[in-house]
This record gives sequence, structure tokens and C-alpha cells, in this order.
Amino acid sequence: MDYINIVKNKIDNLLKNKKNIIIAIDGDSASGKTTLALSLKSIYKDKLAIIHIDDFYLENKGNIDMNNISSLYDGNINYKRLKEEVIDKLLDKNISSFSYLVFNCKTQKYNDEKERINKKENKIILVEGSYSQNIDKLGKYFDYSIFLKFDDDTLQKERIKKRNASNFEMFFKKRIILEKNYQAHYDIVKKCDFLINVSGYNS
Repeated sequence: MDYINIVKNKIDNLLKNKKNIIIAIDGDSASGKTTLALSLKSIYKDKLAIIHIDDFYLENKGNIDMNNISSLYDGNINYKRLKEEVIDKLLDKNISSFSYLVFNCKTQKYNDEKERINKKENKIILVEGSYSQNIDKLGKYFDYSIFLKFDDDTLQKERIKKRNASNFEMFFKKRIILEKNYQAHYDIVKKCDFLINVSGYNS
């Protein structure tokens, strides 16, 4: 995919002027956010660490009223925990390493082992997942932001149906609506640094 080289060149240029950089990878569901993050991980190895937004879902969906979904735009993300356990520590120059809890949505429990970030080793941090570019909740923490978007719903539906056949309807009645609410409310697509149209990449 040619956009991987574009992102790599941007990262390399950023590293010329900064010891550590933070990249936010946001986008439509099933657009390839994790795939992009893992592709970059294969290039930079231990120099790069990935933080998944999915690890910061609210327990039991918090107190969100899913019957009033049209008025929701922050999804089911525990922004408070994400900011305190990760973002603030990434930005604190006095902190060289830290750990954070990982919440498992399927079990509705925290994993026994924590994820660890070592800023001396991990020069590149990728914060990957929908809702990662919510500046209102997290502040402007990233050095570069990427958004992966579908031109239309056709390919997205195909990918989601292939990946989540058992809860396909839930994705479009709840999760996709929440994501679109968030994107529109915060004008994420227009504010990102690099917009990738993934409709031409059927992988």
C-alpha cells in the first residue's frame, strides 16, 4: 500500500527533530487502522509501540443510554483513564516508562498483565483506534494524525460482515452510528493531518 511509505517518510522526518513522537491513527470501523499500525511496527520493530483505544472501553458501557444513541458522540471510551494512565505520561518529559491496565471488552474484566511503555526504547508511539483524535477529551497530544475513511458503505459492510458475522447488525445499528456521531461532532476528517481513502484497497 503506497500510503504506508507516505506515513513512514513523515515519521522519519518527524524523528529528525524530536526524540519521541506520537501518531494518532483514527478511522472508520474495519478501515485498516490496526493493519496500518502493525505494518509500521514491522518496519520500526521495538522502536515503535502501539496503544489500542479498544483497551480503554468503559466497563459495562458505563452509564451510556444506548436507546438515545443519536445524541452520543464519545462512544464507550474511558477518556479519563486513557488520559491519566497514558496521554499525560507520554507528554511528561520526566517520565521515561510507565504501565497501564488493559480492559477486555469480551470478558468485561482487566487483563492480569499490564502493557508497558518505555519512552527511551519506544521512540514512536501509535495511539490506534476510533476516538483517538478527540482533542476535547485528550488535548492535542499527537504530532501527526491519520484518518482512514471509506468512500461509501459497501466495502465497509463487506469487511465487517466477514470479520463480525455474529454481530453484524449490532455494528451498524450501534457502533457505526456512534463513530459517525463522533466524527461529525468533532469534525475529525477535516482536522486530521493525513486522510486516507481506503476504498481502493480491498485487502
